[in-house]
Amino acid sequence: MGRRGRRSGLELGRVLRVSPGKLLVETKKVANLAAKVFNAEGGEVGYVSNVFGPENSPITVVKITSARIPVEGDILYLEERG
Repeated sequence: MGRRGRRSGLELGRVLRVSPGKLLVETKKVANLAAKVFNAEGGEVGYVSNVFGPENSPITVVKITSARIPVEGDILYLEERG
């Protein structure tokens, strides 16, 4: 279930490409597999399904689980862990 309100969590990165069922996200650090991913409004978008590329500029694959699909250039956020 998505959250309401703007995100103040950990920035994952910027959407590079939208493909059927997945997003490619340009990131600055390696994200944990299965971590939940949210949009700027706090709505759940999906989860991290793969990470590839160099450690200092990896590409993260997000499996989409929401009807609201981000567009290229959108900033996505990781689930906050307390």
